[in-house]
Amino acid sequence: MVPGVAPVTGEAETEAAPISLRDELLGPKHRPDPWAHRRGEPRTFAFFWTMFVLIAVAGSVMWVARYAALTSGAYAPAARIMLMVVGVGMTLLWPMVRLSQQSPPRPVIGHVLVDTWIVLVPVQMVLWPLVFLAGWPTNIVLGVAGNLLAWGALTGGVLALALAGPPLANPRDPRLRSRTGWMLLMVVLTLGAPILDQLLRLVRSPTVDPGTLAMLSPVTSVATLTGRGMLGPQNPISPAQWQTMLGVGLAGACVWVLAFVRDRIGNRRAEA
Repeated sequence: MVPGVAPVTGEAETEAAPISLRDELLGPKHRPDPWAHRRGEPRTFAFFWTMFVLIAVAGSVMWVARYAALTSGAYAPAARIMLMVVGVGMTLLWPMVRLSQQSPPRPVIGHVLVDTWIVLVPVQMVLWPLVFLAGWPTNIVLGVAGNLLAWGALTGGVLALALAGPPLANPRDPRLRSRTGWMLLMVVLTLGAPILDQLLRLVRSPTVDPGTLAMLSPVTSVATLTGRGMLGPQNPISPAQWQTMLGVGLAGACVWVLAFVRDRIGNRRAEA
């Protein structure tokens, strides 16, 4: 006790103490949890993503059921809508959720890999039954599965690369502007090709093959592979479309390598 200074007791002692000492005085039950928003992860994320996929399936079926009987032919547009919604959720909703949260503990790569697995497995589970429900050829379903797998890998790679940077915990940290930039990148990757396609149609430019350009988005690629309207797939997957899907997958692999390198560098700096 310092002579001439009255001792501080009770609640005043808690407020006057340093943060670390205050936490000790409050005890573990009242100590602030910096990871409260990630409590239960990845189970919480898995639950909400699975619910999103199920709602997409149920919503598309109910939409089609209002206008036609649910035969295999009528189920084709419902399946197409469902896949488009899931594709948008995979490339926009998933990054938006994770980029809005505090940075996960290092190493970041492991957390994003788990997220990628959680996102891709339910998508594949609702996709393959379309061979029987919608009567789609197996090679078409295989192509759509590979296409969504490639876009999921690319999205996960970009997200891993974004989160592997400096850890962010303060919502007023000016470095959060970089998160906005990464989210804008995902918007461009998702919607850039359809917007460019419409602009080229307005000027009637034949410089880019519309079929190839449509494959550069998880939204328009579904319709390109599975047909339009009430009709199912009409044409086999072309070699150019397979090459475009392979290119998206290779781009995702390259981004994952960059994310791994950035994460390792961040780990070494944190340990130093």
